[in-house]
Amino acid sequence: MHILVIPSWYRSAASPQVGSFFREQAIALAKAGCTVSLLYWYSDAKDKAYFEELDDEGVRTILVHYKHSPYHINFLLQRHYVMEAFRKFFKESPPDIIHVHSFMATSYARLLSRKYRIPYIVTEHSSAFARNLLTRRKKWIARRGFRAARRVVAVSDGLKARIAPYCNKEPIVIPNMVSDSFFQQGAEEKTDCSSAQAAPPFRFLSVGYLNRHKGMDLLIAAFAQLEKSYPHSELVICGDGPEKESLKKQAADEGVASCVTFTGNLSRQDVCRQMQQAQAFVLPSRFETFGIVFIEALACGKPVIMAATDASKTIVNEKNGFVVPLEDIPALTESMKSLIDHYDRYDPGVIREDCRRRFSEQAVCQQIMAVYQEVLQDP
Repeated sequence: MHILVIPSWYRSAASPQVGSFFREQAIALAKAGCTVSLLYWYSDAKDKAYFEELDDEGVRTILVHYKHSPYHINFLLQRHYVMEAFRKFFKESPPDIIHVHSFMATSYARLLSRKYRIPYIVTEHSSAFARNLLTRRKKWIARRGFRAARRVVAVSDGLKARIAPYCNKEPIVIPNMVSDSFFQQGAEEKTDCSSAQAAPPFRFLSVGYLNRHKGMDLLIAAFAQLEKSYPHSELVICGDGPEKESLKKQAADEGVASCVTFTGNLSRQDVCRQMQQAQAFVLPSRFETFGIVFIEALACGKPVIMAATDASKTIVNEKNGFVVPLEDIPALTESMKSLIDHYDRYDPGVIREDCRRRFSEQAVCQQIMAVYQEVLQDP
């Protein structure tokens, strides 16, 4: 089975982590036995457009580089070069199915599907639906793209409910996956931190882009209240972004600068190490369609605390952590206290295996490949 993946956004030299879950899923599908190609485009050429072909861990990756133009012309150029790239690299051996990630790329999948009679499916990830950021034009693109797709997949139950009105049949839910490397590296023994006086200190970890969306200001405020009763607790925040300096100032103003550490951006391997060294993961995002970092923490056997976003019902259960109301600082503080007080209730082996069953590469690839088979067998 030959799959062509077309993402709506993707990694670049300047932002290597962007769209990492698209890439990792494509690589996992290749490891599972599919022939996988990926097509993406960048408006970064200084002069003449050109194509780049590379092998990315078994995924044939075709990158289009063209010269940026004003918005309405830029879209036409993207469409032109996507079609040209397909003719150049796939006309002789076309894919069996096209897998689009997020609605904006459905415009190209529709054209390819109509011209070459190749079915496509869409997996939706965008938080724009929850944040009411869709313009009239984007709503039209989403509706047209979803309704022409053979299947529409949402990465969480909450997102499924939000995109359903744009679809002509009910979307299905297939979550994002966690890289197997987090299971392999996360098999450490549990540290005894069942009391506020335990040594080493109880360490909460948070990972995310430092903007308002991720709610780090809420976390620091909640941690400041927690620290009054649990002075041996720590908070490590990994990531960078526009609010970094204001968050550091907030920690100083709250009197917790000495026990809040900002690491800056880290590699995936270093994030995994930070998760191993922490006792729990917490991220009170204001919006979240999924949140790969939560399942990465679970793969390391760590309980999590998250806000009641679109993703919370898909990720959190009684075995692995807490869900708190959106922007509720007292409830966040109480959940952190409860986690410290009852830490012995959270078995890292149980958390890890529950995560493996639901979010591992094998579990997610099996679900996706079942959808591919269903589409190809249903003319």
